Amino acid sequence: KALNAIPSNATEPLTWQMWDGDGPNYNITVADARPYYREVLDAGIPVLIYNGLRDTALPFNGAENWTADMGKTVSEPRRLWGSSGSAAGHVTAYANGLTFATVQGAGHLVPADRPIPARTMIAAFLAREPLPAYNGKKCNRIWLGRGWGNFCGDGEAQSQLEGDGEEYVLRYA
Repeated sequence: KALNAIPSNATEPLTWQMWDGDGPNYNITVADARPYYREVLDAGIPVLIYNGLRDTALPFNGAENWTADMGKTVSEPRRLWGSSGSAAGHVTAYANGLTFATVQGAGHLVPADRPIPARTMIAAFLAREPLPAYNGKKCNRIWLGRGWGNFCGDGEAQSQLEGDGEEYVLRYA
């Protein structure tokens, strides 16, 4: 109940709450906002689009695709950015002033979920500076039930043996 999870024996759906984002007062006013973003970019005004990686309402990969299409020419390839000594997500910058960033550990409400990285990201954007680079540890071992997983930063995916157990190595850039 503390997690607001629906119990397995529930016979009724949970009542809509204002934070659910898709309720009786939720009104989509524009079917496609991309022309408005393009107009702002064409006027030379920088734009920051960001997504929490745990956002189930608007998954980051959709925004990553449409921002790549809108940004066209990459001025700063996708890289890790950081906040307070920790990896905070990935960022890609485009020549037309568009920046797309992801925020690790955040859902739909990035500033509420991850306030320190959100402040770092927004402050850098407002100062017209690149998001701070993350140069720390890029791999974390995580027990996956059948072996240890490494989540690293070089774009490859592979599986390898380590000692007497299998280690799954998942790499991302």
